[in-house]
Amino acid sequence: MQVTAVIPAYNEAASLAVTLASLRAQTLPLTRILVMDDGSTDATAAVANEAGAEVLSLIPNRGKAASLNAGLATVETPFVLTVDADTQLAPDVLTLLHAAMEDPGVGVACASVLPHSQETLWERGRFLEYILGQTIHKAGQHRLRSVLVAAGCCSLYRTDLLRQVGGFRCDTITEDMDTAWLLYAQGARTAYVAQARCLTMEPRTYRAYMRQLDRWYRGALQCLDAHSFHSVWPLKCLVYWYMGDALLAPVGVGVLVWWGTHSLVQSVATSLLCDLGMACMVAICAEPRCWLEILRALPAYCVVRQVNVYAYLRAFYRERVCGDRLTIWQKGH
Repeated sequence: MQVTAVIPAYNEAASLAVTLASLRAQTLPLTRILVMDDGSTDATAAVANEAGAEVLSLIPNRGKAASLNAGLATVETPFVLTVDADTQLAPDVLTLLHAAMEDPGVGVACASVLPHSQETLWERGRFLEYILGQTIHKAGQHRLRSVLVAAGCCSLYRTDLLRQVGGFRCDTITEDMDTAWLLYAQGARTAYVAQARCLTMEPRTYRAYMRQLDRWYRGALQCLDAHSFHSVWPLKCLVYWYMGDALLAPVGVGVLVWWGTHSLVQSVATSLLCDLGMACMVAICAEPRCWLEILRALPAYCVVRQVNVYAYLRAFYRERVCGDRLTIWQKGH
């Protein structure tokens, strides 16, 4: 199988070498490794050259989607692997993703992802969110043949199908979700491969965490606007369901309890019990080796769950109420 890896990179000198080393270590060798140096001001290009990757420099910075499209224009292989420059792949990721592509109905296969480290509250909270999202939600979406997002950090596409839909559109801020929806509208579904494991860098501060959530949530709203209901109705229904879940998350439940009882203690306790119940569901569904990490991450998860509700409401207000459309890529860490 012939596969070209395209890695969009903007000021990723600190993490790029690890990413490239993991690509070189794949059990299924890559035909070509192309780093898109998107107007970096650090040593990104030098790191890529030293690692033996091909480098295509873009000046000035164009943004992630445009960078991916510039790389896609040079691809001559039937498959293209998109990888974020801060993502480390397990050695068998490409083998597992390629196996999923043997189904002709699959247009893109995406890997599972966990945080590279769990040193901060935000990373620990994200770890438990990823376990929940992938063990329950994304696995369920895969069975329904309606996976919402082909993970931007690591996904394998059919080159011809990707070109048929125009590559990665620049008019939405979440190109990974938008492209998965474009392929779905053409009858090509996204496969989620849970065994294909990657590690990626996550936000380590509140400010970076909020920037990332703002982009994710507003990008989802933009995708709802960019696609007709008829063409992707199962995906839109899932998004609406998740939005309702966000609005009725533990904070909302706690507010309702406080409204009825006027007891702050009962309100907070109810919110925490909701999170504990969700964490127990995650632990039951997750692999036993993750149980201790799940328990360690539980306090952080309870915090980020509340922050997520605020971030979603703020994103909705900015994007829909104020009409302040987000158009600038904001790095998440």
